[in-house]
Amino acid sequence: AGVAGDTATTGKWVRGDPIGTSSSGEEVNPELDATPSPGVNAFMTGNGGGSAGNDDVDGGVTTLLSPRFDLSGVEAARLSYERWYALMTSLDDAFDVALSSDGGASWTALESLTTNQNEWTRVSHDITGLVPFTDRMQLRFQASDLNSGSLVEAAVDEVEVEVYDAEPRIHFYGPVAAG
Repeated sequence: AGVAGDTATTGKWVRGDPIGTSSSGEEVNPELDATPSPGVNAFMTGNGGGSAGNDDVDGGVTTLLSPRFDLSGVEAARLSYERWYALMTSLDDAFDVALSSDGGASWTALESLTTNQNEWTRVSHDITGLVPFTDRMQLRFQASDLNSGSLVEAAVDEVEVEVYDAEPRIHFYGPVAAG
């Protein structure tokens, strides 16, 4: 969470049990993660609780990077994740998701959200042929508040890479546990 060049002054990416916030009766930061029980953790931009503007993204960009993962020799793959994006007050910012096959030297856009979507949404991308599959794959999530002050919150949970191959294989990255 966080990379050189990030400029956000608040609302930097953290991992934990989400603390919900709301504005005018609408959820801004989620109260729950996207994982079925017993999971409780997700990555989100700020998690200080309190008022909706207390720990949202302000003053720039905040970045969440996945660890590098290996898709070398893979014929086909699908990338899926649950995402949350609250953009309220001024609709002039973005939540961008991108994929790299060269360890982050260059990025290919997967999606850019510019409207309020403050609910957990399952997103799935067939990444076959989008970029070359290498052993230096990486995923990037960026939330920003660059223009007039907006209420901006983003969250990510349940990231999965499904590999479709003629040969059986299994790769585990990080702890293999719910949540």
